[in-house]
Parts: sequence; structure tokens; C-alpha cells
Amino acid sequence: MATQDLTWKHLPSPSGSSLKSQKTNTLEVTECANEMKNGATESDLVPLNIVKAILSLILPMLVEIVNRCFNDETFPDIFKRARIVPLHRNGDKEDYSNFEPISPLPVFSRIYEKFIYVHSLQQFSL
Repeated sequence: MATQDLTWKHLPSPSGSSLKSQKTNTLEVTECANEMKNGATESDLVPLNIVKAILSLILPMLVEIVNRCFNDETFPDIFKRARIVPLHRNGDKEDYSNFEPISPLPVFSRIYEKFIYVHSLQQFSL
């Protein structure tokens, strides 16, 4: 079978709607941001504590971005960027085998992923 013959079909959701039709609002964005832990990651251009401090200013734009991403069924490239950093687990810090690579995602990526998760659960819940 040729590669171009293989296509993925979206399964209809039990409720008859898709994630594309889902919309978020300022309350959901606020709750999501406030639930996140204030862990600074080196991959963030804007750390979570700063996002929380200016949330009321950026809230309308953030809601619009998330809604457009839902509507377009896209995940912006900028949200996919992460810096791989070594995390020391145990033992001698001079031994590289005692480190694990992690790639913390940017704050806005984590917020968007939370909406995908929450709305997916709503779609497939009984």
C-alpha cells in the first residue's frame, strides 16, 4: 500500500462535537494559570510568576490565542520549543550517568496543553 493511500480519519466524539468547536474563556485561563506551580524553567522567555502577575493584562489575548488554536486545530511552533537540560538524580555529579535529560516546556505551552487535556476529557467522558 502506498504511503499516500494511508490517511488518518478523526473518530467522531461521543457527544457529536469536536475539540475544534470548543472555546475557552477568561475564567478557565485564570484557573489554569493559578493551578500551575511556580517552577522557573530555563526555557521560558516569561517565567510563570511573571505570567501570573500580568495575567489580567494578557488574559484577553491569551484566550484569543487558545481559541484560535482550537479552531485551527494547531499547536503553534513556538509552543513546541524546549531546552534540554541535565537534571541530577543521585550519586556523583562528575558522573554523567547520574543525570537525566529533561525538557521543560514554556508556560504558554503548558497552559494550552492543559486546555487540550481538560476539553479532551470532557469529550470522551461518559
